[in-house]
Amino acid sequence: MSALALTPAFVAGMAIGRFDLTRIRTALILAGSGIVMLVIGKTLATFVLPGWSLRFEQWLISAQGIAPMQPDEYAIWPLITLKIFSIIPSYTFNIEENIRFV
Repeated sequence: MSALALTPAFVAGMAIGRFDLTRIRTALILAGSGIVMLVIGKTLATFVLPGWSLRFEQWLISAQGIAPMQPDEYAIWPLITLKIFSIIPSYTFNIEENIRFV
């Protein structure tokens, strides 16, 4: 994972570390807010996201045939491969390890 993806976890850890963690009230607030976030997340995952996912997949299937020219699925940069290969000279190596144009 990238450092940018882990940044919220580090910031949350630093913020929680600033609390007085020896008090029962702080522990109950942290546990209660964690349970609330868990319930909200599970509710969204159960009832909201499946509908959005189904609608997105249906839209994606309907939008697949819109492109006038399909890119080459094996090319790294599909739309510019012909331009790149027409301007880059090819190189070969001979026995003496010298580079020459073909």
